[in-house]
Amino acid sequence: AGTPDELVATDVTEAKHRYLRAIWEDEPVETRTATVVAAMSELTYIGSRTSLAALAATRPEALPDLDAVLPDLIDRLSRVPAGLGFGDDARRLLAECVRVYHGPDGLAELARTPSPNQAAAYRDWVDALASAGRFQEAEGAAIEGIGRLESHGHTVAALARRLALLAAARGDDRAVLAAHQTAWRADPAIDRLLELV
Repeated sequence: AGTPDELVATDVTEAKHRYLRAIWEDEPVETRTATVVAAMSELTYIGSRTSLAALAATRPEALPDLDAVLPDLIDRLSRVPAGLGFGDDARRLLAECVRVYHGPDGLAELARTPSPNQAAAYRDWVDALASAGRFQEAEGAAIEGIGRLESHGHTVAALARRLALLAAARGDDRAVLAAHQTAWRADPAIDRLLELV
């Protein structure tokens, strides 16, 4: 209940995450994963994307039983079909869960497993390594990804762009140019052309 002004001002994303957090805390550990994933799927188009970090941020306390639930959550999210809607959200959640549970190295296995989301998994792995300050390994992962993936597409171009940034950080102009050429060939766009020039 509330005035129309209060209802319009409601933060739908925060309400969504608080609702999912309530389910997380209320549901027994044995059935928590199935119930939470089903609720996330139903709320895909409400508010912004769901993440473990967003659920954890709804209260000062950490998510209860996270370590016990993560293996089942990883398994269940890995079986969600790729595609728009919850398929895309599930892929992002899967990457976050794997990173939380196994660290950046856990994303390597996800990236090397053939799937419709393989290019995005390589991008997630490179980002996680770079965030951990492991720049040389991030550059190696980006090179591996570009070598293993089909040579076209927006995600491959994004991976090549990350490679260019990593090469620029160590001052390798030839590697920067080669990475920008790869990005342009993978997904020609005006911003990539400008970066190449």
